[in-house]
Amino acid sequence: MTRDLIEQYGEDAVGLQYFQNEIFTESRDEMVSIGLFLLLDRKFHARADEIAAYFDAHHRYGSGYRIRQDEILLVIRKIPKITETEQPCR
Repeated sequence: MTRDLIEQYGEDAVGLQYFQNEIFTESRDEMVSIGLFLLLDRKFHARADEIAAYFDAHHRYGSGYRIRQDEILLVIRKIPKITETEQPCR
């Protein structure tokens, strides 16, 4: 996929970025709210109790909760085309 994008937009316009997010909360309810926000799909709201149990089992951290997320972001920049009138003089 990346190779196709490079062919279409050019090597200078396509990049991959890796980053890590870490979210801390003091309460399970806060973490469930954040989790539901990150999941986006409203159908998960009906499963808030299951999500809370998951956070209890996997994301307890001291007296609160913590989530770590690894993210890989595909970035495609639109590089402006230079018109004939904008080209540098020689």
